[in-house]
Amino acid sequence: MRNLCSFLFILLVPILAYSALSDPTETEKKEELESPPENLPVIVESSFYLWNINQIDEKNETYSCEFYLMLSWNDPRLAFTGSNTPLIFGEDAAAEKLKDVWWPELDFVNASAIEQRNRTLFIYPNGKVEYSLKILSTFYSPMDFRMFPFDTQRFKLDVESFLWDSKTLQFVIKKEGVGFLPASDVKNMHLVTVEADVTEQQFPYMDGSYSNLGMTLIMKRRAGFFNFQILLPLVVVLLLNCCMFYLDVDDLSTRLYLSQGSILVFVAMKFMINESLPDIDYLTIVDYIFFIAYFCCCIAAMISCLDYYLWKKRNAAVSKRINKAGIIAPIVLFFFLYLALLFVAKVI
Repeated sequence: MRNLCSFLFILLVPILAYSALSDPTETEKKEELESPPENLPVIVESSFYLWNINQIDEKNETYSCEFYLMLSWNDPRLAFTGSNTPLIFGEDAAAEKLKDVWWPELDFVNASAIEQRNRTLFIYPNGKVEYSLKILSTFYSPMDFRMFPFDTQRFKLDVESFLWDSKTLQFVIKKEGVGFLPASDVKNMHLVTVEADVTEQQFPYMDGSYSNLGMTLIMKRRAGFFNFQILLPLVVVLLLNCCMFYLDVDDLSTRLYLSQGSILVFVAMKFMINESLPDIDYLTIVDYIFFIAYFCCCIAAMISCLDYYLWKKRNAAVSKRINKAGIIAPIVLFFFLYLALLFVAKVI
């Protein structure tokens, strides 16, 4: 028993001595640095530079991109003397240092599977803090396909603090703090510009509001692929459908085969386009174009049936006039419906 007490005494003496000699304010100082500075709200100046757009998934309404985000704010508690050069922390060292100081605690609201690179933290002698990082991620952004394939899309990217509300933190955008690499086009989309704004977000299940830093990538679709791969073949098939009026009046089956074949071609083309689009509950420009094609084929088939009926009734004169009119009727109809389509495009 005496030996056990001696062992415990020898074991506890160094621990008690270390506790007595250590600074009890060290933990309190660390906790103080992790809390917000005194002058609230903290103004966080932000800048954004788009580096690359890797992919646009229209089916799932997502896009993948790489961008640099630069933030700066003032924390007088981090000021130091004895040197005019800033303290620099890179990659893992920057992440570890941020655990010991206050920072905005970023949340990329509409992102998934975020990968962070090139993290750099600067702490200047006057207490100014600069933090920059490169983000690679996939973002969800609802798309509007009403004008497809002549549409312009706005891809959103939202950044907030998941911990500090707008009373504690306010994002502001630096002057000329938004840019992009000119060669950021992807697939058949052209990047027009990048915009940034700061808004207040209110959540029904939370008290207060949160400062939201929003970036918008404005991209315009290049319609050349659609014009040459879809629209031009559609017009060619539609015009070939008109060749039925050059066939004999009594060859009704061949005429109807032409109309049926044209409609099947249009249905196959429409299915191919739908494969790249999400399930939407409104009509697009391409839907109107195919409706025009279906309508023209049906009109041509009806004219052929009427022409055949009159020919069977021995009304050759009327049948001949209908047949002549039928040669140009689908073309004229297509022209006027195309004008109507242009009007609808302006309305929607």
